[in-house]
Amino acid sequence: MKTTSGDGEADAANRSWHCSEDLYVQAGNVRTRYWQKGNVGSPVVLLHGLGSYLDSWCLNIGQLATAHRVYAPDLIGHGHTDKPDVSYSLDCFVGFLGDFLSSLGLARANLVGHSWGGSVALRFAMLHPDRVESLVLAGSSGLGPHVSFWLRLLTLPYFSLGAARVGRQALKIVSRRVISRPEKRTPEWVGMTRERLELPGVRAVVRAVTRNHLNLRGIRPEVLALVRRELPNLRVRTLVIHGANDWLIPPSNVTFARSLNPRLEVKILERCGHELQYECSEEFNRLVLDFLSR
Repeated sequence: MKTTSGDGEADAANRSWHCSEDLYVQAGNVRTRYWQKGNVGSPVVLLHGLGSYLDSWCLNIGQLATAHRVYAPDLIGHGHTDKPDVSYSLDCFVGFLGDFLSSLGLARANLVGHSWGGSVALRFAMLHPDRVESLVLAGSSGLGPHVSFWLRLLTLPYFSLGAARVGRQALKIVSRRVISRPEKRTPEWVGMTRERLELPGVRAVVRAVTRNHLNLRGIRPEVLALVRRELPNLRVRTLVIHGANDWLIPPSNVTFARSLNPRLEVKILERCGHELQYECSEEFNRLVLDFLSR
């Protein structure tokens, strides 16, 4: 993978996190980077969070591929996938996901979404339940009204994610917020996070998504109204995994979601923050594999 920040920290991140061959497919009009592992079992599609990229699944894709055919794309506007001039609304991402599945000949798949990827997976399952075998929502947005003040700041007209380069010290501060376990706040993780935010065009997409769905008070009323209206009708078998110490998207949202749909299966991971698929990878992989095997 191409190094964009030009320092040893990012080089270390590349070596540590690039764990599969880059493949490309045309999803509609969007040239899309993805990884694929495994040749047995039902298909599983991993959807990363906002401002992230598929490399964030590096501790999961190999283990999940022992029992499934696993696909992980860079979402539209992220990583090394095209970043077209589009609205970056939730339905824009949902349309991209449908095109990605079709481009690979996947009529039906299990969806695993982290953070914003969870919102995309959930909305796709609501609109296209016939295409979703099961759903795993990990640290997912789109389940309730609460979101951190840091994310709400991104909705302000004069606020940006910083200068041309993302400061190492700022990312270390962020890591203390999104990762509970100190031993997991490694230079490799900081370097990977820095690289993904410095890829051209990514921060503009992050701002577009946050301003489409949040305001300074939190979730936009029309977005929350959609959750209240549609979540009770979700019929796809769903597992919600959330970190007990998630500061970015607090676990109170899971309680809210369960009040709307008691059929949701919920697992709260202790001593785990927002980046649960990384921080608590072994437990996360075990829970997902167990859920998919039922």
